Amino acid sequence: MRIFFIETAVDAPYISVLIRLASGNMAFPHKADARLVTEVVAFLANLSSGSTYCDIGTWTALDFGARDLARRALKVFPADLAVHEQCNRLLKRCFSTRGNLPLDRVRNIGISAHVDSGKTTLTERVLFYTGRIEDIHEIQGSDGVGCKMDHMELEREKGITITSAATYCQWTTKDKDDYHINIIDTPGHVDFTFEVERSLRVLDGAVMVVCAIGCVQSQTVTVDRQMQRYEVPRIIFINKLDRYGSEPYTALKQLKTKLGLCAALTQVPLGAEDKFAGVVDVVRREAHHFEGYKGLSWNTTEVPAKLVEQVEETRKDSNLDDDLAESFLVDENVPADELERAIRRQTIARKFCPVLLGSAYKNKGVQPLLDAVCKYLPSPGDRTYSGYDQSRNAERVEITPDEKKPFLGMAFKSQDLPPNGTLTYMRVYQGSLKKGQSVVDTKTNKRQSLKKLLRLHSSETREVTSAGPGDIVACTGLDVFSGVTCTDGKINWTMSPLHIPAPVVSLSISPASREDSTKMAKALARFKREDPTFIVSTDPGTKETIVSGMGELHLFIYAERIRREYNANVTTGEPRVNFREAINERVPFDYTHKRQSGGRGQYGKVTGYFEPLSYDEVQEILTKYQGEITPMNASKYLTIFQNNIRGNEIPKNFIAYIEKGFRECLEEGPLTGSAVCNLRIVLEGGKHHEVDSSEVAFKAAAQGAFEQAFYGGSPTILQPVMVRAQECGSTVPTDKTGSLMSGITVRKGLVTGSEALTDLDTLVRAKGPSEEHVRLHNRVEGHGEWAMDFHAYEEMPADDQESVKKQYVQRRAREKKLEEHAVIPRNRSIESVGGPDSALIIAGDIGGTNCRLRLLLVSKAADKKDTGSDSESEEPKTKTQLLYAAKYPTASCPSLEEALTRFTSEAPALDEAEMSNVVCVVGLPSDVKNNRVARIANIPHWVDTDGDAIAEKLGLGKIVLLNDFESACWGIPMLDESELICLNSGIPINKARTSAPAITSVLIGPGTGLGEGYLVTARATNHVSAHASEGAWVSFAPQDEEEFELLKFVKKDLGVPRVVVEHLTAGPALPMLTRFYGQKEGMDLADLPKTAPEVAGKYATCPVCTKACDKAMEILGRELAFLCLKFKPQGGIFLIGNVVDSLRDSILAEGSSLRKGLFHSLYHPILEGIVRDTPINIVDANGVSMGMEGAINRATRLALARL
Repeated sequence: MRIFFIETAVDAPYISVLIRLASGNMAFPHKADARLVTEVVAFLANLSSGSTYCDIGTWTALDFGARDLARRALKVFPADLAVHEQCNRLLKRCFSTRGNLPLDRVRNIGISAHVDSGKTTLTERVLFYTGRIEDIHEIQGSDGVGCKMDHMELEREKGITITSAATYCQWTTKDKDDYHINIIDTPGHVDFTFEVERSLRVLDGAVMVVCAIGCVQSQTVTVDRQMQRYEVPRIIFINKLDRYGSEPYTALKQLKTKLGLCAALTQVPLGAEDKFAGVVDVVRREAHHFEGYKGLSWNTTEVPAKLVEQVEETRKDSNLDDDLAESFLVDENVPADELERAIRRQTIARKFCPVLLGSAYKNKGVQPLLDAVCKYLPSPGDRTYSGYDQSRNAERVEITPDEKKPFLGMAFKSQDLPPNGTLTYMRVYQGSLKKGQSVVDTKTNKRQSLKKLLRLHSSETREVTSAGPGDIVACTGLDVFSGVTCTDGKINWTMSPLHIPAPVVSLSISPASREDSTKMAKALARFKREDPTFIVSTDPGTKETIVSGMGELHLFIYAERIRREYNANVTTGEPRVNFREAINERVPFDYTHKRQSGGRGQYGKVTGYFEPLSYDEVQEILTKYQGEITPMNASKYLTIFQNNIRGNEIPKNFIAYIEKGFRECLEEGPLTGSAVCNLRIVLEGGKHHEVDSSEVAFKAAAQGAFEQAFYGGSPTILQPVMVRAQECGSTVPTDKTGSLMSGITVRKGLVTGSEALTDLDTLVRAKGPSEEHVRLHNRVEGHGEWAMDFHAYEEMPADDQESVKKQYVQRRAREKKLEEHAVIPRNRSIESVGGPDSALIIAGDIGGTNCRLRLLLVSKAADKKDTGSDSESEEPKTKTQLLYAAKYPTASCPSLEEALTRFTSEAPALDEAEMSNVVCVVGLPSDVKNNRVARIANIPHWVDTDGDAIAEKLGLGKIVLLNDFESACWGIPMLDESELICLNSGIPINKARTSAPAITSVLIGPGTGLGEGYLVTARATNHVSAHASEGAWVSFAPQDEEEFELLKFVKKDLGVPRVVVEHLTAGPALPMLTRFYGQKEGMDLADLPKTAPEVAGKYATCPVCTKACDKAMEILGRELAFLCLKFKPQGGIFLIGNVVDSLRDSILAEGSSLRKGLFHSLYHPILEGIVRDTPINIVDANGVSMGMEGAINRATRLALARL
């Protein structure tokens, strides 16, 4: 290090500050040795003496403590403008700006890998060792800080990277060369793969991180494909060598066999697993050790004697090109610098990938990786970039990284980052960019002015005045799309655009209120602008807002961001499929619309016929408009109106209105409410009246003709069939082809062809129902990309048609029953709206997250005879009308009293006179005794809630508190047959020969816990009562040796003295059972799924996850068998809960583990006969809350009994 001397007397005050700081007279966290103080004093003395040259190398050579000391010294300098100017210059220079470094000392790199391979952990170490951050923090760290690059709250909460983040730093290599490095840290989850895509598009090189345990995984394949697409040179870092089960040589082998890379080790490990101590550089023949505070001390020693032979053998394998081969022939002892130059040549040419080793978490191997980035990866000037001159018919032109040439850059990302507003990330390829400069968006030819130029350090920004070739900056004031080329207007050049993969998953999203709708619209507009793979559309058939993206996690993250960042209450669900209706037979129509009301009447008659389009006609239309037809607009193309009237039976000016009347009917068919297609409407004749005929009359005549004749054509339901090209850069890995093809067949699809493109890749083409294609995504474990195109509408199987019809009828009934806009005006009474036998009720469903409340008007049906009974035992026939609904975060409700006070003040239909007659029923996750909350786990501050006291205080007629599963049991009578999926038909209650005085129905739901409850209906009086059960707390009884081992494991894992059924069947059981089986298989438990959805999502693809799910379902099956014997539930058993929903397909399969536990665990024919006689159904309530439905049912009974 260079030592500078004090030259002038004006330096004395500042040196005094430093001396006092170092001597302990000023606050300082650790003592500094004399050498450290001398170096810092000398360095800052040089700056404060007015030197025009700042030695960046000196700064970067200081260790962590010295830099910290210098920064603290700067903060306590006297308020002298000249000194502050020098300090600012120091900060600008030393805080990792490019400064005067030439272009060949700049590196633009991305860090990419499969999820959980250690990308963000590695980036954190890079920033620490380059002095960019003060200390290291971990993902989901215990200090609550988290990694620097995971700046979003959701990223730190979930422990995954969601969005790419940019930073910059400076590194001085072992050879004392300074480099400026721009870094983009990218996500690893397949759902956020577009963040990797657009980052690699603008980077010159990349570090591919590979886990030494998982080796080459699905997203590793995707990242490799993206790097090849954009011709990005890479170096490979095999991480986690400190972990048990790490296999760096297996990882190297898979890099060659699975990815087809020419890769070789440039390092060998010093030790393995928990004995991993460092690496040996085979190029320079030296061992690297990482010691001191968090590995800051990087020391080199001679190669251990036992590794010398391995190092030499590895060195000889690095026979990279002809020049190097010739050197090896002359002398095997090729100099290190010559070998490094050969590695650099071949790496930049993408003919070789140097492989380095280390453990980012243990702070080993990161500094040599930084040296390798500087030595082997290209600078912006080493890459060859080209564009297209649009003024010369898109002639190919070479882009030169020269700041004196016209500006050319690519906007590759847009992001809202308060307080800066919308930032546009820009890579400068040619020319320079200055603050206030105007640029031209080549897509729209719109000229816009830059307001600010910013350098990004994760979520932090620093304003700069200009940027040159190779720089990556953020701009404010631009409104451009991702992937757009920008120029200064002097040239009309464009670059190749981003590859935007097609979305694979869609969800419906809906707001809870009009206010939420406005917030949701703003959020969707922003996210759509930021992420081109996030598609927002409105289904014209179902009127739902549909969001589409790269996976369920991708969409759920956006939904959660809407809730958090915009405070909007939104819900997501499976989108309704765009079914269509058609006829199978020709059917005539002859309809007269006639209406006389005293004055001018209405008259119009139409005759003709409907007929289905032939297959050839449909195919001709699809071919003609290929690329334009989608499931949402297909009806427009596939319905033909034909006018065959020759005379003047109907004046020509009315024909257009007849067609309009027919087409309006076609928008909503009678079977499913879906549009009608594949139809020809032929108008053959009719009549008109000189006075009474009008456009309105003939439009009504057409509508009447449709309603009259459509059912006569044997109507049927059509489903959209998609053509699927399962691609992996136009391919799918060959070893996944069989699994994919079998999945397509099982999911009612048809494989239409396959083509082996390489030894590693196969193209698979198929077609199948659109609602089935998403479930195939797991079949290939995330490998590959989906390409889905609309093919045609085809007739749905008869059984499926009946199910769809029932769902439509049920949905229409519910929509009619829960009409949200039917609000009682303040000046009208309840009786005037609902009749004399009507009442207001409040129903509530309270959970740990949300408090849902509804105000409803209930009344006895008109055909219900008044028996004069004031008992609730009579089964009431009722009508229910939703008046108002609200959902509040439970955490924002200090008590049930405050929640109800807020709700009743907001509800538009309530006034003080009506409050005294309102019955309120609320279900809570608690024990309820004497209408008082005795114990509540999720909302502890609601303990001792007293329903009677709150009713008296608020002036309500009655408040009834129910345990949440008791409330859910009250929802059983509200279930419709179409909401049930049969697991065991048993003997229906109307056919059962029983003399039991009461009929029992049982509800069981594995979710966060295992809830159980039962509903009892007395035969004689029809009196109904519901009860929660503690049956899930029955002790678990092992049935074989493995289950005895499981019993011991659970006791130790949970720290409980007694294992109960709930411990092994509820949601938390799935990851615990996965750990049990993973431990038996000798797997690293840290790499196993941590949540129930993750475990269930890997069913049939991960052996230990499959075993875990099967065991949980087998034990649940035994519990169902026990309930059959305990209750003899002639009314049936009903299964609900998230666990059942996520494993539904495997549960329903013949021979499933649940069926095994249900039918084959009692070992007695009579007992098993009781089980087989019991109806067992899975509830598929389409998002309807059983707890809310039960609260409505209970409140309705109580309210009508009071009339």
